[in-house]
Amino acid sequence: MAEKKNTKLMKDLVRVHARTYQMTVEDSEQIVQSVLDAIKETMMDCDALMLVGFGKFEHVFKKPYIMVDNRPGQGGVEKRVPPKYKMKFTPSPLLNDVSFKYHQRLAARGEL
Repeated sequence: MAEKKNTKLMKDLVRVHARTYQMTVEDSEQIVQSVLDAIKETMMDCDALMLVGFGKFEHVFKKPYIMVDNRPGQGGVEKRVPPKYKMKFTPSPLLNDVSFKYHQRLAARGEL
């Protein structure tokens, strides 16, 4: 059985922002969206974007490769995956520390 994940959505981030900064959800949504739009726009003009304390976004090149499609009914057909550029995110040590603390809290509550 698959493990249930505690996944949040953008609307949850907006609510946290609104509560933290005592703003309306609508105003917070505009701010959060403007930051995300700025990240996308900046990445159109650079190879990498470093957000200190958060992480690094960078364009990476993926070489072409041959994959074997073993899905039912595909019979192990080989398919060529073309080369492409992808976005890669590497969290900063400070952001990784948040993950460590989150899992410590889950363990203390007996949820791990």
